[in-house]
Order: sequence, then structure tokens, then C-alpha cells
Amino acid sequence: MDTHLLHVAMGKQKADLVVRNGQIINVCTGEIYSGGVAVAGNHSIVAVGVIVGVANTSISVAIGET
Repeated sequence: MDTHLLHVAMGKQKADLVVRNGQIINVCTGEIYSGGVAVAGNHSIVAVGVIVGVANTSISVAIGET
């Protein structure tokens, strides 16, 4: 088990990339949530939802009508 991924998921270490203010789609239910995604290591998603930790790179998505 990769302890780095666990520590990032728990907020003890920085994620490599955080995308905030996005929309997350639950493909099983069709529900859409506001939130973010944290990525660490070899492109592993370690957290979804409200991301409170820091990252080496952070992207904030502007959501608007198209």
C-alpha cells in the first residue's frame, strides 16, 4: 500500500494537483455535486468533494452557463 497516497487523502501531505469549484457527476445515480478532486502520485485520485488540503498545483474552475 502506498502510504503517500493515504497521507495525501488524510490531508497530512500535499496533493500534486487539486481541481476546485468543479462539478462531480455520480455516473451511477446521475447526481451532480459541486466540489473538487485531489490527485497524487501516479495520477491517482485520492479525494473527491470538498478539498481542504494544499497542493503543489491548484486549479479553480469557473462554472457558468454555456
